[in-house]
Amino acid sequence: MELTQSPIVSMLCPPPVNAIITSNTFLQFDRGQGIKVGLVLNLNPVQRLVSIRLFLCWDDVVERIGLANIPENISFWPTDNRNSPHYICDTDIILSDVPLQNILGLAFVFFDSSSKIREIAGMRNTYRVTSCVWFSRHLITHGNTFKSFPSERFPSIVLSCFPSTIFTQLICVKREIQRLLNTRSLSSKNSAVVHVQNIDMYTWMYMLKESPVRIEASSIVTRSSLVHFDEFIQVSHRETQLSIWLGDSTHLAFGQALFGMSFGIGVRFTVSCRLPRGQTYAEALQQIDPSRTLNVIPFEDNCREVVRRGIHFRYKPASKVLSVTVRYRRMIGAQNFLPHFQVRGMVHVHDEDGRDIYPFHRDVLVDGCNIEQYNFLTRTVRLSDNRHLHINDVIDILNRDLF
Repeated sequence: MELTQSPIVSMLCPPPVNAIITSNTFLQFDRGQGIKVGLVLNLNPVQRLVSIRLFLCWDDVVERIGLANIPENISFWPTDNRNSPHYICDTDIILSDVPLQNILGLAFVFFDSSSKIREIAGMRNTYRVTSCVWFSRHLITHGNTFKSFPSERFPSIVLSCFPSTIFTQLICVKREIQRLLNTRSLSSKNSAVVHVQNIDMYTWMYMLKESPVRIEASSIVTRSSLVHFDEFIQVSHRETQLSIWLGDSTHLAFGQALFGMSFGIGVRFTVSCRLPRGQTYAEALQQIDPSRTLNVIPFEDNCREVVRRGIHFRYKPASKVLSVTVRYRRMIGAQNFLPHFQVRGMVHVHDEDGRDIYPFHRDVLVDGCNIEQYNFLTRTVRLSDNRHLHINDVIDILNRDLF
């Protein structure tokens, strides 16, 4: 697998992309064959060309390999892409001459075991990977072959990077919105405000991309203070504030694309989650009972309250402060909040297509062993104990153990 070069060179993608790219940056691009995702291996600033390692979706893989080599009744990763992050796979295909004007924007790609996968469900430009297709060796292998950001691939060279900054700040805003909605406050206003510091202008521009609402600009007075020797100084200055409001039914899809499919849903209970000494991660789950009371931004066209329910973003570019005001409605019982789950796509509907799909996924056990690779010429599977089985033998074992 060809590795990315050191990120010592960067290029600015002009509007409407508005992105600074280096090696090991994931991009979306289009060369006339539809939108593709790739990992930047190297940059040519003189000719403004980018060398990219291609990542493909399942349909593209099948098209290149052929159905004769991959039966229709098996899959190597889940193919349900109703909600992002969509599944794609790494490949050994290198595109060495992608023009800068073909780049559409950033992509955020994570390995399937990342702790961020559930948090980014529904966010735009997000992808998940479990496997790599080696077309030159006729193999499909399970495992991680990449790093999500340049700062992860080269931590000693790049302490931070452009895509990581945007993604980290988006997640920070998302978590603050969720914190505001997860309140047990009995205030009749049903509203809350948070001020998120150090939000970069590029993050704000990324948030506004494909916005369905008009940006409002106003002039406001900002105050700050400082102590200089034996003097206390109060400073007032004018700066521009940019704002958008989301609350109509047509705004929900945009909000979900930014902050995930659960955007606008909060709970009014807590869950205890203790982190044992010596461990770095823990989680606790609790099912939302149908009798619970939830806080919901309804995203509706008809206003029931004096002040409309919705979410207001106000950004001050000079101060780099993003203020978020949420106005929600308390809803008691599933008969009230379930429709809002359904319109967000948060109610799973089992899709019966009448076919048995045999999962050759990385976490499926075959005789107690994981599947490590599949050779699509010999139609054989290698297990983690180094056994080689024919595809029909694996299907027989799955029929015995899973069905």
